[in-house]
Amino acid sequence: PLLVTVGIVVFFRSPRVAVSLALLIPPIALLWGGRIIQSISDTEHYSSMTRLEAWIVLWPLIEKSPLVGLGPSHYYYYTENLPILGWYVKFSSHNQYMDLVAQYGFLGLAAFCWLVLEITSTALWLRPRVSTYFAHAYLIGAIAGIGGTIVSGMLADWIIPFYYNIGISGFRSSLLFWLFLGGVLALRRILINEFEREDEETGEICASCS
Repeated sequence: PLLVTVGIVVFFRSPRVAVSLALLIPPIALLWGGRIIQSISDTEHYSSMTRLEAWIVLWPLIEKSPLVGLGPSHYYYYTENLPILGWYVKFSSHNQYMDLVAQYGFLGLAAFCWLVLEITSTALWLRPRVSTYFAHAYLIGAIAGIGGTIVSGMLADWIIPFYYNIGISGFRSSLLFWLFLGGVLALRRILINEFEREDEETGEICASCS
């Protein structure tokens, strides 16, 4: 998530630098990719194995109600009926998108994706139109934050915390994501108000001239 966030910021600051850094990825992957993957697999083998197994085990539950899901947090109580690596225990998916599908179905996941897409497109639309440096930098930070947060959703439920995994305390970190999205909508409202005020002033000038 951090690399994605930094990469987006660099791209908006200097597209040439971002492209140059991207061109370095293939040779780095060829030279050290095997060592990096081996190092990650050695330290995160159990975590990745159990996460993948959890996603596979959850599919029978998702198939029971694929469109609207089983309801908030309800799938957690059914998981102990499905063995994971031979154990009958309650577990969570540790994946934001699997959680959304299990709780709210594919309709819920589609609604979330629609929300993120709309706010991202709004931020991209606003960026060349805002008049202050702060607003410009804020929008770039918001777009980069969205990208990094979306990637972090693959690792755990950092966007909409699942009560039986990260818990209520997880909202302390996820709150920043939603606050930044709210800031984007606030900037849009401010810009629209400026446009409306300019139109009113233009209309008054034209009326006085006539």
